Amino acid sequence: MNRQHTIFGHVNNVVLAYLQRISVALVGMENGRPHAIGSGTCIEIGGRFFVATAEHVISPYSNENLLIVSRLERQDWTPRILGRGEDSTLDVGWLELDADVVGEMDRYFIPISKLRSFCHHVGQDIAVVHGFPRQFVDVDDAKMLLAVQPLCYGSTTLDTADMPELIVSRDIYLPFPNEDITKSDGSPAPPVAAPGMSGGGIWSVNVNADGVWSTESCRLIGIEHSWLRFKWVKGTQIQHWLQLLVRDLPELSPYISEHDIA
Repeated sequence: MNRQHTIFGHVNNVVLAYLQRISVALVGMENGRPHAIGSGTCIEIGGRFFVATAEHVISPYSNENLLIVSRLERQDWTPRILGRGEDSTLDVGWLELDADVVGEMDRYFIPISKLRSFCHHVGQDIAVVHGFPRQFVDVDDAKMLLAVQPLCYGSTTLDTADMPELIVSRDIYLPFPNEDITKSDGSPAPPVAAPGMSGGGIWSVNVNADGVWSTESCRLIGIEHSWLRFKWVKGTQIQHWLQLLVRDLPELSPYISEHDIA
């Protein structure tokens, strides 16, 4: 894995910048105050704009009590949510956003070609989880401000030999330790707890691609939804999110090939 880690060390900041443009923080409000934070990934399908996330991130909150944080500078508004869908068994969910305000979000909504279905293990590649840890949230009640900060965590994936309970048609597991963690420059990094990362994208970086590597090689392979404290994080493969979308919005079927959801 030395080659992969060396390559990823050079491109980590590039990957972070790329995924940050695609990701949003989802803040659940209760009694007018931030109550919980999760993460999501921006996807465009058939000219419509969606946030892919985990079911448990959005299910406790009405659309009116969900804030979508997308801009780097102060944001005093949130995009209007047109609809949603949830699957509690697989812990995946979607939000559809008003197309009229998407341009103001300063986010890139990836096309379906950037999704890679049926991937439980990336082999010698690097997998990345991107999200907004609760540990990094700063709330200033006096100024009515909430600040969030993303985390881009690169690792391997675990296969059935390491994780016998892994269901290869559904799950993705990544080790998530509390030691031997390094920053992109090789210096030691403190452990970061995973809560808040839920709903964030799991990506294959595709560092072994032929030719010159670029962020265009990255593929969304899953949605993170749970962790065992400083042991692993777990996600659901992205085809299950697509299946949910087609179930709820069958008019999108022509834009989602059978290969993506079979």
